Amino acid sequence: MRGILLIFIAACCYGVLSPIVKLAYGAGYTVSDVTGVQALIGMLFFWIVSLSQSAARKRSERKPLRVKKAVKLMLLGLPIGLTSMFYYQAVEFIPASLGILLLFQFTWIGILAEAIANREFPSGIKLIALVLLLGGTALVAGVRPESFNFWGTIYGFLAAISYSAFIWINGRVATDVPAVPKSKWMMTGATLLIFAVYTPEFLWDGALADGLLYYGIPLALFGTIIPPLFFALGVPLIGVGLTSILSAVELPVAVLFSMLLLSEPVSAWQWVGVCIILIGVLLPNRNVLAEARV
Repeated sequence: MRGILLIFIAACCYGVLSPIVKLAYGAGYTVSDVTGVQALIGMLFFWIVSLSQSAARKRSERKPLRVKKAVKLMLLGLPIGLTSMFYYQAVEFIPASLGILLLFQFTWIGILAEAIANREFPSGIKLIALVLLLGGTALVAGVRPESFNFWGTIYGFLAAISYSAFIWINGRVATDVPAVPKSKWMMTGATLLIFAVYTPEFLWDGALADGLLYYGIPLALFGTIIPPLFFALGVPLIGVGLTSILSAVELPVAVLFSMLLLSEPVSAWQWVGVCIILIGVLLPNRNVLAEARV
């Protein structure tokens, strides 16, 4: 239950991000600003906590990571950085509710990746799940052609691919490393990638003092502090399958906050689409739910 609660909270946090990003864009900040400040605050947080923990331990109890494992964890952070960059780029072109829908396609991407990795054609139940996911997505998007934008859609799907990679790898790499050091190195890798792509001009152009921190702090809290930490704690406890199921909660949370914060209209049919998508996620993982219940 501890693992289930951790992943549930982490997924809810991800659902809050897109409306906050939209508000930051409305205030005049750029993709580079919001992505960079979110990653930087998250990285600094984990470094400070990690160093504090290390200082509190006796010298004989300290177990520094080997360079090879630290580098591996930094590489694990790359999908986090890519997800942030692609996702925030997407919601610059499309509504926040549609952005989270595109990100949510990580579910069927995970099914496809699993089939390729295991060299097995997806079962009938998984194919039905794919149809439900795509159909539900069309309903939630409102089937409004004007909501779609070519580049916004491309970036949204790329975010879904990188997010799927993050969940897949996180459950398989360095599961023996404590959550704080693991998150520290992951966020270091994510931040270095983001700064390599986007010049961190906000560090010297006065944006931080002008109000960027007003958006950066909640973005870091809900995007690069709580989720990586809780995923690092929760995924080894409950596995990748149940993690994918629980991550579905980010969809209704994102749609709800888009409605409350951005006044984006959400119809009854869109909520029906949300329910259909959740069913599509549950179907291929029903055995995992049964095991968790036991």
